[in-house]
Amino acid sequence: ADVVKAGKVRAVVLATHNVTALASGDTITVTHPSASAKALGAYEFAGLAQSGTLLDRTSTNANSGTAVDSLATAPITQANELLIGLAGINGPIDDTFTPNLAQNWTALPRSGSAGGGASSNATINPLYRVVNTILSYRTQGTNSANRDWGAIIATYQIAFRASSCARAVVRARSRTAVRARGRVALAIDTLP
Repeated sequence: ADVVKAGKVRAVVLATHNVTALASGDTITVTHPSASAKALGAYEFAGLAQSGTLLDRTSTNANSGTAVDSLATAPITQANELLIGLAGINGPIDDTFTPNLAQNWTALPRSGSAGGGASSNATINPLYRVVNTILSYRTQGTNSANRDWGAIIATYQIAFRASSCARAVVRARSRTAVRARGRVALAIDTLP
């Protein structure tokens, strides 16, 4: 999923499945257009479906302000799915992002820049959640300052019951050298 706010902010969720594990010292290289600020996180999730429909639903939205909302997906196609949410903010990592607590999101480690003017920085606020009900879902939260933002939700089918997957998904890591089995990389870059 990819969303752009009129030359101000771009947020992207990328995923790869069933790939060879990275060895210690390996790196993930991301090539993108020139950007004045950028942030990247790489996260591993276990228990995802390994064939068939892997990415189920997405929804994106971009705007300005403190209220961040990806808008709702269409209803997911199976009851047990991993939701990945991302709020990409055109602002410093010093800003505070609070996910909508009623939606039961778990925050992943944030990544971002600081220094210079606030608009010369980029921060990602990644989230995940395991669900077991066929509904529409969205990423919502509040940023502590009025900023340009891009929000994404992407849903991935899991291979077994949600109660079992929840324990596996908690192993999510934020390292550049992660063992694969459903790795999801999240990126944002501020456009020039």
